[in-house]
Amino acid sequence: MFIIYLYLYGIIGVCYMNGGVLDTKLYENDYLIIDYWFFVHVFNNMCIANFYPKKLSKLEFLMIPFVWEIIENLILPNTICGSSIRENWKDTFGDILSIIPAYFIV
Repeated sequence: MFIIYLYLYGIIGVCYMNGGVLDTKLYENDYLIIDYWFFVHVFNNMCIANFYPKKLSKLEFLMIPFVWEIIENLILPNTICGSSIRENWKDTFGDILSIIPAYFIV
């Protein structure tokens, strides 16, 4: 439940700063897309690293965003939600890179 609240606060904060548009691409190359969702992920990962109720090992911390990406990009698009929510691999790579700042805090 704690993680769900963090994601909601991150989305609300970035929407407020960006006027409600999260899909605006700030940077894109052949391997990576950085949009405002990237900053939602950075914010949430930093909150997990700092405020999670128990002390997480580095492996436990890494499991949270990686499992989230698996659910978001493999399980949900292939079950009830359809392929409309599947991200492309460049966007997913950006989400995974957003783990790095928080990883150093854990």
